[in-house]
Amino acid sequence: MKCAICTRGIEAGDQFCGWCGSPQRRIKMQTGRLGKHEIKVFPEEVKDRYIRLHPTGQGEVHIRWELDRDSAGAPWLRIPTTEDILPVNRDSQQRIIVYGGRLPEGSSHIAHLRLHHTTKQGSRLNNERLWDRWCWDTSRVTLEVLRQSPAYLVADRTLRDLGRIAQVAFLPVPQLFRLGNGGHADLHLSLTSSSHHLRLSQSKMTLAPLETLPLAAELHLLDLTVGQEHELALTIRSEEDNREFRFTVKFFLQHPRVELPVLGVDFGTSSSKVALLGEGDIQQVRLDGKDLFPSHIYLHADGRMVIGEEATEYRGEPNYLRNLKSLLADNLAWVEVLDPNTGDRIKHDLHALVAGFLRRLFRKVRESADFERFVGKGVSAADIRLVLTIPAGTSSEARRETEQVMTRILERLGFAEVRILVEPTAVSFLYAAEDPEMIEGKRILVFDCGAGTTDVSLLRVRLDQDAEEGYFFRQFTNLGEAGLSIGGNLFDVALYDKLVSKLSDKSQAKLRRLLWTQQQGSGGGTVPPPEFPGKRKLRSQHLLEAIKQTKEELSRKWSEPQPDFKVHCPEALDDAENLTLSRAELAKTLRHFFDKLEGLCARVIREAQLEDDDIDRVYLVGGSSFLPPVKSLLTRMFGSDRVVTDNARLTSISRGAVASASTRIRRVLTVDYVLRVPGLPEQTLVEAGAIYPTARRTRVFLAPTHPPFLLHFEVFRRPSAVLGNSEEKESLLGTVPVRVDFGPSREVTLSYQVDEYGDLSVSAHYRDSTSVENFPMHYLRPGDGAES
Repeated sequence: MKCAICTRGIEAGDQFCGWCGSPQRRIKMQTGRLGKHEIKVFPEEVKDRYIRLHPTGQGEVHIRWELDRDSAGAPWLRIPTTEDILPVNRDSQQRIIVYGGRLPEGSSHIAHLRLHHTTKQGSRLNNERLWDRWCWDTSRVTLEVLRQSPAYLVADRTLRDLGRIAQVAFLPVPQLFRLGNGGHADLHLSLTSSSHHLRLSQSKMTLAPLETLPLAAELHLLDLTVGQEHELALTIRSEEDNREFRFTVKFFLQHPRVELPVLGVDFGTSSSKVALLGEGDIQQVRLDGKDLFPSHIYLHADGRMVIGEEATEYRGEPNYLRNLKSLLADNLAWVEVLDPNTGDRIKHDLHALVAGFLRRLFRKVRESADFERFVGKGVSAADIRLVLTIPAGTSSEARRETEQVMTRILERLGFAEVRILVEPTAVSFLYAAEDPEMIEGKRILVFDCGAGTTDVSLLRVRLDQDAEEGYFFRQFTNLGEAGLSIGGNLFDVALYDKLVSKLSDKSQAKLRRLLWTQQQGSGGGTVPPPEFPGKRKLRSQHLLEAIKQTKEELSRKWSEPQPDFKVHCPEALDDAENLTLSRAELAKTLRHFFDKLEGLCARVIREAQLEDDDIDRVYLVGGSSFLPPVKSLLTRMFGSDRVVTDNARLTSISRGAVASASTRIRRVLTVDYVLRVPGLPEQTLVEAGAIYPTARRTRVFLAPTHPPFLLHFEVFRRPSAVLGNSEEKESLLGTVPVRVDFGPSREVTLSYQVDEYGDLSVSAHYRDSTSVENFPMHYLRPGDGAES
């Protein structure tokens, strides 16, 4: 045989090499995570734990156990056999006994042991040595004993005040209470309701260790007295400790508030949009299969009207009105149309035309599949509440005049209720509802760049209270507003004038003939007189539409490498014409408009005696806001973190009109949810005044060291003295203990959200290289200070 170290020859059975003194026997020890052994024990439990030793090599191994100095006085730990002889190549189970009843208070206890074994290097050849005295090696063993809790009930509260609720057949409450198991064994619960008005979804519930589940219930309210406060009770019995707990549901019952369906209408310069409330959310109404309905009309001489996409078939003819709303902005009382038979000009009342357009628009809404699905079939205007939006206007006087005009027009349509809402306020209702940080006192700037105008409004969030139901809801105070007649249409006209100057002679001649037909109709012939158009500034509706489509394509592909975008308009351009538009040409042509819009924002802010940094959010809406230079000017002023946009901003005004009429969307929290972490300042997770339910949000925390570590998060519920009962005290909602024994990083992510009933749910998770470990919130024992 050969020595495993020096490879010199040795005799079979030698425990040491006679040449180098190396031992020919070894011992391997099984270890737990992080090199320590974990033992979990319940109070009053006596638990055995075995440590596996595996000797290898030749000969027996002698071992001896002893407690280290810092663990010598641990009465909860005993080693029955302190000395042993391990035969070679045979595993040995070394017994450790832990007494749970002797453990002091605290969840984790550490003990250090020493294992002595005869595997140390011996003497060389021809050198006598006392092997049993000098050849003992020592290994250190760490034990961590976790004192586990027996199963016991925890809950987020024992009294649930639902406030004012309407009398309905039954009201589902999916999270009446949150019940949890605060221990480390299964918890078995029996649930009983003392009233048939409170019906539980289950009578038995089993919770795994540290598990929390919602208790769902239904309230049956038809035979309860309206106008009174009611209390319903349920009893929960724990089989583990043979205890009963009483939980109470409290509410004030009132007659249901029946509301008519709501239509939100954005009567836009280029297109109109319609939304409604259906299935608990805002739904966009698709007309002719699209979200956007062109605000175009074609008017026959006898007054017959064609609207929307059908009207665009008449583009290029004299009586085609491309932007009906822009005529209102020009304060026109009449619109002249050409009678193609007589050549006469006939006047039509503009307000009657707008009313006719809106009447036909509502007819299309009623015929749509969305209206039939969410509102019903055969519903008339008399059964509908209408919220119609108007621009902010260049001044408050102009806005009031517009509101009066639209009110007179809408009175002709016969709606049950009509409300006029300023477009920026509608936008704020929509976006602020999705932004829990937009609470009392926050300042919002709405930049609405549409087809005909750009409006800038500065609003401050304020909270009001509903007189009947007592909930608080969000409103907006106008701090300043201004507008300019600058928008997508003017952008198109500027690009039109720039591009037409580059046309070839053949295209110029073709365009001149097209303009003559557009003004005189087909009855005027196809050859214009030599003096046409003279000093008159005429523009082709066909070419304008083609340039608009090219501009929109360029906006969508702004970041792509394509240098030039071709304008396609066979009606106005010669077949050989290669008319293109580039990013640089667009930016240069429209630069003076962008400068005016930036100055418009600055003027509104300065007149409110504020600075750019005082603005908390900027909502960018309107069709022309998709033009990248428009967003760039706002990002330059306010920073990208405060500018809010989305791909559905074309319909944000109509959806905001519905949001303004929805009590569900307007309700706000009356409490602060506060987080406390040792070593860090107090943090507010969700502030009073935030609209709920909120989307799930996250925060990342760094532990002081890499694992192992233990973090302890505490979540408190603090009533707002302004928005709620000032006598109610701050209470501990629950804790989130995070124990991580090993992993690659220090990051712990806390996630939280508020549900439709205003309740906060919190959890934490830690991600290692292969999996995610979740840590739920631990609530309090009933009667031990849980929030009520």
